[in-house]
Amino acid sequence: MLMKVFNKGQIVIPVAFRRELGVEPGDMIDLTIDKKEHCLKLKKPEQSIEKLIELSKLTSQQMKTLLKCATDKSLYFKLT
Repeated sequence: MLMKVFNKGQIVIPVAFRRELGVEPGDMIDLTIDKKEHCLKLKKPEQSIEKLIELSKLTSQQMKTLLKCATDKSLYFKLT
């Protein structure tokens, strides 16, 4: 399938591909270069990576709360 590259280097992922990968607006996509095949490879990252990205957006106080709960072996925590 041919796709146009726009002036900012953007491409549109066709809806059929997004559905196949389960990609929705706001999702992160893992892009790699396959030098042997001379192509780009797109894949949806593992959910754990997405969770790590979410955690990276926590404030320092929220992170302290999370770490305290993990240390206390709590089953759940509340972010303030």
